[in-house]
Amino acid sequence: YLPDVARLEWAVHQAFQAIDVAPPQIVRLAEVPPESLAALRFTLHPSAGLLASPWPILAIWRANQPGCDGNASIDLDSGGVRLLVLRRGLDVDIEPLDAAEHAALVALAAHATLAEALDAAQARDGDFDLGAFLQRHAAGGTLVDFTLALSPNPSPAKAGEGSAVAGKAGENQPDMRPLFEAILKHVPPPVVDAEGPLQLRICSLDYSSFVGRIGIGRITRGKIGPLQNVLVMKGPDDPAPIKARVNQVQVFH
Repeated sequence: YLPDVARLEWAVHQAFQAIDVAPPQIVRLAEVPPESLAALRFTLHPSAGLLASPWPILAIWRANQPGCDGNASIDLDSGGVRLLVLRRGLDVDIEPLDAAEHAALVALAAHATLAEALDAAQARDGDFDLGAFLQRHAAGGTLVDFTLALSPNPSPAKAGEGSAVAGKAGENQPDMRPLFEAILKHVPPPVVDAEGPLQLRICSLDYSSFVGRIGIGRITRGKIGPLQNVLVMKGPDDPAPIKARVNQVQVFH
């Protein structure tokens, strides 16, 4: 079970570091004509991760978290789990899923249409309630947006050839500009409060004998610059943050 527990730990780490998104646009679903619902493709929150394991990895993972007394009894024969890992605010939640719900989310994450996701779910549970599924995951922030599939077989961009397709008719373009323009048009920018107090999430540490400790992370609020005084915290409830000063700032994309 150790590889699956490691996958869960990595999914939690990725969820915490995932980009923020604008408020969910699922409310626009009411504007979609009923005959077009089957062709919708949904976008999952960037932090969403889906896992399945034949082992009770959630119980094992929780038993090894800080604050656990270490006396938890875990039955390895209790059966497997299907999980959704999702960040809400600054908290990463781990939610168990049933087989049909997990199959539907896996299909949607792979850019399947709503009709294809429904088929995948009903193959595991003939009584799968699509309305309740959409309501839960729209309200819970799992599903953040949707698009209407214009073509069942869209032509992809070809990075190796340096070409992309633009327009409904699929006209070939000599460069990747249509893809970049589509990203700028449809992918929302990160939600950042540039004027608020600095919040930098460190995802990796390094050290140099020349400059000292190096923190690699992503700014989610505020600004940072050389010689700036900061507080280093182990978490939002750290009772003893450490005062420090920024030496150098380097940026990469």
